[in-house]
Amino acid sequence: MKKRMTKYIGPVLGIMLFTAALWILDRELKAYHLHDILHHLGSIPGRSIFLAVVLTVMSYLIMTSYDSLALRYLRHPLPYRKIALASFTGYAFGNNLGFSLVAGGSV
Repeated sequence: MKKRMTKYIGPVLGIMLFTAALWILDRELKAYHLHDILHHLGSIPGRSIFLAVVLTVMSYLIMTSYDSLALRYLRHPLPYRKIALASFTGYAFGNNLGFSLVAGGSV
């Protein structure tokens, strides 16, 4: 019985967090209209958006290479695509959620 219940804790917690995030977004964005948001996004120069995307990609490439170098130093090399997927996922959650002890590089 206990083992059966623990199997559902993760998915239920995930659904609860997702629902809470949607509720918070709804409350925060009520004051804004979609037309205003699209208008302001359209006023950002394309060059700035392109530069932001390029720098973000470069940043994640550098961060994933930390893990690649660490595994090479430990003499346990893996293909970069496997390292990059795990590293990117960990860094993306850690940087966006802010719970670095739970969802960041320490994981």
